[in-house]
Amino acid sequence: MSYGIKSIRYENTARHILLQNENGPCPLLAVANVLLLQGTISLPVSAVRTGVATTDDVCNTLAIVAMDGNPNGNTSSNYHIDELMKFFPTLQYGMDVNPRFVCGPTGMEYTIGVNAFDLMKVGLLHGWLVDESDVTTRNVIGMKTYNELTQIIIAGNEAKDKMDILSQKIKKVEYQICLESASGDEDKKIDSELESKGSPRELSIIQNKSKPTECDDISEELQILETNLLKTRQELAEESETFTEYIIVNNFLLSSSHQLTLCGLHALHSHLGEGKMSVFFRNNHFATMTKKHGVLYLLVTDLGYKNVPEVVWEKLDDISGNTDFVDQDFVKTKPLVDAGTLSGRLLEHVQRGGVEEDYQLALALSQNENVTEKQERELIAAAKLASLRDRESAENGTIADLKKSPLSSNDTAQSISHASDRAVALRLQAEYEIDASLDNARRQRNQLQGNRATLAKGNSANNNGCLIS
Repeated sequence: MSYGIKSIRYENTARHILLQNENGPCPLLAVANVLLLQGTISLPVSAVRTGVATTDDVCNTLAIVAMDGNPNGNTSSNYHIDELMKFFPTLQYGMDVNPRFVCGPTGMEYTIGVNAFDLMKVGLLHGWLVDESDVTTRNVIGMKTYNELTQIIIAGNEAKDKMDILSQKIKKVEYQICLESASGDEDKKIDSELESKGSPRELSIIQNKSKPTECDDISEELQILETNLLKTRQELAEESETFTEYIIVNNFLLSSSHQLTLCGLHALHSHLGEGKMSVFFRNNHFATMTKKHGVLYLLVTDLGYKNVPEVVWEKLDDISGNTDFVDQDFVKTKPLVDAGTLSGRLLEHVQRGGVEEDYQLALALSQNENVTEKQERELIAAAKLASLRDRESAENGTIADLKKSPLSSNDTAQSISHASDRAVALRLQAEYEIDASLDNARRQRNQLQGNRATLAKGNSANNNGCLIS
């Protein structure tokens, strides 16, 4: 895997950051960008020159930092470093993070991945926390991790099925007890009537019934049924408690599916100091985070924004993902063009560089020696307009489709807002690349004209020499 390189200014110092061309977790990139912006590491000169850094480039650079953290060559530390050297390359594919929900932004299970962050002296934070005012949820979740909550979800689903079975069993046993009780009551009634009449024969019958009979068997069976009923009710109570925990945990997970809560956002603000940097974990993604002027920002590492200086950071001030982009100075710049209906296919086109259009424009400029400056400006303007119109027509209706999608109004608004912000960035990039291509075309034309002039001068000299001789 390889990463693009973007040059920005951070804290009044020129820095390089790594970009990814695929949407993925990549904690390796997030850690490296923290250290690059802090000036702790720098990329190899060859990588900067080519504008591309490989995974080996990044891992080797991080390895130096790890070894610098053990200057005395401690044997135990060396073992951990060796293990981490094997682990670093796997970070390009992601990392398991098992957060806790009541222990603040740093609360998570300690793993070899978290150990790697510690070794790099880079903090790993999350904002998936339970509100302190929600006592019921906090009591159920406690110190449990995300993995333990998933076990509660599984157990709760199983408990629901068991509760149905136990409820049916209780009804059946209660019915049997009623039948047995009714049978015993009838026998007692008959005995009482015989005893009241007092005839010798009837008294003899009563005396015989005092011996172990079927009535005693009924009494024993009734006791067994009652014991089973009590046991079944206890089992039902236990399963009900498990199911109640399931409901509380499931409600929390569903209501915080963004994996960032308001109390978590406030906790991040309190934890991260002004100008400090860390890696932020959310929805299995890792982002470089900093705090500037009391506002949290995440580094934009999408390769599509490589040539868009207006997009370097995005604000982290909303749990739903609605955000604003800012430049390297943390200023939201005014778009040069209005937001259009552009989307992912435009990004693909821009990354290809609009090769065909650029080639045709360069060819037209280089072949026509008699193009005046006015004509050249007209040709450039026409090329820009045609290129932008092509991109717009190719993506026409994207936002309209979003409005028609079966999402909630909030989701639709957020999607449209995100599409608009991205559209602005992509159009800016398109203009920058068009301008660069046009400059290149003019250079090609000027070079071609110079070569032709040199060739013509040489031919004239040769012809004059022949005449003299």
